[in-house]
Amino acid sequence: MKNRWIYGLLSTVVLLAIAWACSKTEDTGNSTPKVDITFFAENSGPTLKNGSLDLDAILADLDCGDVLLGEDAAANYRLMVRLTGPNAFDKTYFLAFDPVGGGVASELVQLNADATYSIERFALVQKIDQNGDWTVGNTAMVMATPESNSAFMDYVTESLPFEFTVGKYEKNRINIDLLCFNQQVAPAFGFEWFDYNIVKGDEVCVFINCINENDQENYHQVYPADIAAWAPSDLNSGNAYWDIGPNYTVVDNAITGIYPVCFPLYAPAIEMTDGLTLEIRPAFGELNNGEVIYSDVFTVTIPQSIILEYLGLTSYVGDPILIDEIRGITVKVDLAPDPNVDNPRFIHLEYLNCLEDPNDPGANCETAFAYNETYSSCFFDYSYLISTNRWGWTNGPLALSGTPYEFTMLAGAGGGQNENPPQCHPENGINAGTTTVTYDGSSVSISMNISSDFELTQVHVWVAEGDAGDDPDPRIPHYEKNNGDIVYTLSPGKFTIVDEGLTENTWNTTLDGFNDGNIYVIVHAVVCPALPQ
Repeated sequence: MKNRWIYGLLSTVVLLAIAWACSKTEDTGNSTPKVDITFFAENSGPTLKNGSLDLDAILADLDCGDVLLGEDAAANYRLMVRLTGPNAFDKTYFLAFDPVGGGVASELVQLNADATYSIERFALVQKIDQNGDWTVGNTAMVMATPESNSAFMDYVTESLPFEFTVGKYEKNRINIDLLCFNQQVAPAFGFEWFDYNIVKGDEVCVFINCINENDQENYHQVYPADIAAWAPSDLNSGNAYWDIGPNYTVVDNAITGIYPVCFPLYAPAIEMTDGLTLEIRPAFGELNNGEVIYSDVFTVTIPQSIILEYLGLTSYVGDPILIDEIRGITVKVDLAPDPNVDNPRFIHLEYLNCLEDPNDPGANCETAFAYNETYSSCFFDYSYLISTNRWGWTNGPLALSGTPYEFTMLAGAGGGQNENPPQCHPENGINAGTTTVTYDGSSVSISMNISSDFELTQVHVWVAEGDAGDDPDPRIPHYEKNNGDIVYTLSPGKFTIVDEGLTENTWNTTLDGFNDGNIYVIVHAVVCPALPQ
């Protein structure tokens, strides 16, 4: 009887020990209960859960084979799961997995019970360097779950991020769909390319050559020194979505660093039916007195067909498409000389006559600028702000006044780009008409009257309030890039007002919103010889 009592006591102790062992936390100093969860992943088909889109065909072409359920899948791949949660929890797991039904189940992850977590990233990944560790930087995505508000979000039951709650006494299995992934369509997953170890393909790479009209058999290297990229519908709405600056260096009085300029797409290529608009300022591969020589800023729109061809989503053609007849700019997809590079294609812009005088509007027309001996100063006086071979004048300071300021529109007063130091030559200018500027402190009115010897075809006006030497300096046209940098430009297309295709010789406008400060004004016009009546 005594022995039976002892055996019963021992059994009770053992059961209590087992129960304690099963319920203890991972950290004996933490009373928060822990719960094991597993992630169940399966391949989602290339068709929307609730319909179909044009993207179906592209997604269907992304063939991952049997990477998820293949014989060597568990050995060569991991499920990458980034979780965020309570108490600043932010951790990325690389989880082994086993086949279960039509998908795979990951090894267990232990998390605090009664807490809510968010899955920020979920992907099937493989190592880049087999000798390295499983890290974000040493992995490439093979399959992935798209993010909310992305083109592919409706192809999965749950897009990222999504939250789940860990129950204390529940069997926790989180079900997630994966899509076959290709870095060329990363934007369709909603991924931001600069946060991931994916390069090329999901971005546009642009290379520029120009051809001298007097030497059309030979290319002349130019550098896309500044490029701004826009969705065509957003071109006039404010800042570009991507704005990058000089991609060259000056070493030993020579420009070096001939590379395509690359930047991400603003949307999946299949959705870019209006193409992609670029604003480009090329720099020539030569210097003038140590200063870089720039071409005019110009804007072009690359059609969607070129972008699809570049990304490899349509067959490679490589035929040039004329996208700017006046400047003779064509665009095509070219292949890199080395077929083994990560991205063998680039978008190639060819720019005819980019070495011509930027002050020559062509067709026997003349460029004219407003000039007043008292208020005008030559663009070349501001080489410390911008290097340019464009002549012209900025005018100011103009204080509020009840009397209009009078200016002469001088045409053909250039030639300074061939001088050292370069200069403007008002004495050589042709009087093409007059401009008056009226400033009452709150508004600026500008009126232009061109001589009957000419026909007015274009007007560009810059007006800025401020004092000389301010940052930014109001005397030279400028705009702000996305990163806050100030870019000075003398391209008339970047002025405050751009009015082209004119048919009358008189022109006027009024600008509001000034605060009684001094202003600076640039008035540019293109005038052409009047046709005989």
